[in-house]
Amino acid sequence: MESWGPGNFENEQALDWITNLQNHKDLTPIHTTFSIIAKGVHSEAHDCANALVAIEVIAALRGMPSKHLPDELDNWISSNDLSLDDDLTTTAKHILNKISRSSELRDIWETSGNLDKWEKSLDDLLGMAQVSFT
Repeated sequence: MESWGPGNFENEQALDWITNLQNHKDLTPIHTTFSIIAKGVHSEAHDCANALVAIEVIAALRGMPSKHLPDELDNWISSNDLSLDDDLTTTAKHILNKISRSSELRDIWETSGNLDKWEKSLDDLLGMAQVSFT
């Protein structure tokens, strides 16, 4: 997975996921992405990168968008009639915690010596989750 920074939008996988999301007019890709992580014990890095962007979408829909939210994602959100249910927001919080505790993506950042920077990006998202997912 090509990455140029620890942020949730700073990798090729995230940008590809956003492109795929733009081909939909509903939250089906988010449900699918969360399902993959929920089934795994130690989720793969590319699946985790996708899930983190999906969680960013949930946070934005709940009124807490990242300051790094790409314009194309912001445009997709505002151009579709999307509604969240409580189950999806609860799942988003669970998935975020799972990725942060045990995942291939965590292992990669730990091995790189930049775990603290990656955890900071997750803390920022978790902070939005605490406010917007409760």
